[in-house]
Amino acid sequence: MDPLIEKWFNPVEDAFPRLRQHIRDHITEINLTGTASNLDSPYKRLLAEYIYIHIIRVPSTFDQIKQQSIAYQEKASNEDGIPYDENHAQVLALRTMIRIGQAPGMSIVDILMNRNMDVEFFPRTKVALATSDAPVMMYDETRAAGLAYESTSVFFPLDSAIMLRFADFGQWVRMLKRRDPDECNPLNELVGTGASNEIYCNNPETLEQIGRRLELETTIQTMAQRE
Repeated sequence: MDPLIEKWFNPVEDAFPRLRQHIRDHITEINLTGTASNLDSPYKRLLAEYIYIHIIRVPSTFDQIKQQSIAYQEKASNEDGIPYDENHAQVLALRTMIRIGQAPGMSIVDILMNRNMDVEFFPRTKVALATSDAPVMMYDETRAAGLAYESTSVFFPLDSAIMLRFADFGQWVRMLKRRDPDECNPLNELVGTGASNEIYCNNPETLEQIGRRLELETTIQTMAQRE
């Protein structure tokens, strides 16, 4: 990802450890007392912004936008006699990436804020949620998934035991304790289906299970092997 984009992302990413700890504190409160205070709206917006940057920083997304920018520059060069400038095409792509989540009427962040959000958490000692090189997943049973559709759900694994789900139009934020470890299996399959090339998990057995269920050709590497 271009340094200009990453610099713009820094404030959100710097706030993420505090945000994740805030959610974990809520989960601890639920586990100890059976209830917890509501997750404040500013935290929901931070989560929406964090998910947004993980939508647009996926290389395949940027490559698509860059190709469209190049095509636009080449068309302008051919039709209007404007000299083709590859650097300008790159800048145009970067500006488009930033504005995808900010322009009025098409803000990804606002779309997520206008959806109900569930924080689903699993027993940490029994479950390992996976993630991938395309960590934001969309699922729709009725049509091709799209953020504009109420029937589309958006999933994002916050860590190995917490899954965020944005579904239906509304404003609630719910903390949902999942007691059955098997409930994470469909979520991990969704991760595997949405991955471009790589799936990550701190439990090799979970990776093997995803590979078997989806009939994927997999090579499992530890972090030490990757390095």
